[in-house]
Amino acid sequence: MKKEEVSKKRLPQLIENLSHHRILVVGDIMLDHFIWGKVSRISPEAPVPVVEIIKETFLLGGAGNVAHNIYCLGSTPILGGVVGGDGESGKIAELIEEIKVPTTGIIKDPARPTTLKTRIIAHHQQVVRADREKLEKIPLQIEEKLISFVDSVIDQVEAIIISDYNKGVITPRLMESVLLAAARRKLLVVVDPKRENFTLYKPISLITPNIIETERITGIAISDEDKLIQAGTWILN
Repeated sequence: MKKEEVSKKRLPQLIENLSHHRILVVGDIMLDHFIWGKVSRISPEAPVPVVEIIKETFLLGGAGNVAHNIYCLGSTPILGGVVGGDGESGKIAELIEEIKVPTTGIIKDPARPTTLKTRIIAHHQQVVRADREKLEKIPLQIEEKLISFVDSVIDQVEAIIISDYNKGVITPRLMESVLLAAARRKLLVVVDPKRENFTLYKPISLITPNIIETERITGIAISDEDKLIQAGTWILN
């Protein structure tokens, strides 16, 4: 009980400590599309519900969501990533303008779609999710533009967050460039990882795999605290 009371007292100060910083976010920028509706019948064409659409909403996803969270905590995000040359990229630009984030680090690649995740929700229950994405590694010219952007802003930031959803943006060359720049300036580097790129994240300050990612990375089934510590130690080593 006492520990909980101390935490409540410290919380405002901890949140305040997260404000007034400039943080570089590099990774997979996505658009989250929500279709909200209600179901009153089953389709005569197939045994699926017919969703009557009431409203649609759009939110920044992936690295864009990280930037949005940084903004909400009172700090300044600087965002780098790749979008397509489509209408969804325009929607992302609108949402980014709302949080006053510069768009110079958002590189357009007309050959790939903006990563879009559409969720249809009826009566507070997700009915289906449809993803539109391209998982191939970004081409060399796009990679070079992103590296140049990181080099241009690295002296302006206090920390770096790598938001990797394995959509092709976090390449070995980009990661190496970011880590070299971070080491030169002795910056904190935080990674939200994907197993496929795990060997690229070195050296970093903090890594945040969830349980499923940790089990896949380490090959250790986390059934209790001892196994959790064993897996964590493996990752640190």
